[in-house]
Amino acid sequence: MRRRSAPLEVFNLSALDLFASALGAFIVLAVVALPYFPKVYSDQPAEPREVIDLVIVLDSTGSMGAEIAEIREDLKVVADLLGLVSETPALGIIDFEDAACPSNGIRSHALVTLSPSSLRSLQSFADSIEPGSVAPDGTNCNTSNGEALSEGLQAATQLAWRPEASRHLIIVVTDEGAHPSSRDAGVRAAESFAARHALPAGGTWRIFCGGKLAQSSTGASLDFTQDCRTMAERGGGEFVSLDSDELSFIAFVMRAVLSD
Repeated sequence: MRRRSAPLEVFNLSALDLFASALGAFIVLAVVALPYFPKVYSDQPAEPREVIDLVIVLDSTGSMGAEIAEIREDLKVVADLLGLVSETPALGIIDFEDAACPSNGIRSHALVTLSPSSLRSLQSFADSIEPGSVAPDGTNCNTSNGEALSEGLQAATQLAWRPEASRHLIIVVTDEGAHPSSRDAGVRAAESFAARHALPAGGTWRIFCGGKLAQSSTGASLDFTQDCRTMAERGGGEFVSLDSDELSFIAFVMRAVLSD
């Protein structure tokens, strides 16, 4: 009996999406890594890679679900990127809500040199971040104007930054401003962080803040990004709008890491 030919449906749309995503990630890694590969025919030794400390400061209130999911998913790629451009990269995470929540609305993972075990710990911490401000008794603790933006930034500046690192970077992601009562403290923390470049160890100390428009209960867009802008500028870095669909979290990290 003649065998019937099967229809050629090997690649469905889901598989194509998967391959396209993998190819995109490979291209990003290749482009970032290219300047750090030594020239095959050069007699000159490759330039030493920088030592980078990076801390992610993430707003984890209820409106940040999509950003939290993206950071969870992309954390391994961020670690790989840091490993390509840095000799011994270190990564930390600060999670902030409302200052009325337990522990002043702050949870943190220490700044740790990246390794397989430390990356697992960082990923576990990122996976534990849930959108929303809920106290242990189940009540909503997001009851005041603004979020613990200043407190989160201050917590990041107080981590154990390595003096041997040549670049010290804080990346903030939020859609809300600081509590009015702590706004000035946050700006002072940003200024103090940027001023550390004058220390004997020197190096680059910068804050990058990614802000997005908030949504009111009626669906209207609300712009609370001014504090984010101010802290980035006073912190020697840059404000970046995250409302564009073309700018992913990975692209935001690359922009900060590769900035002059």
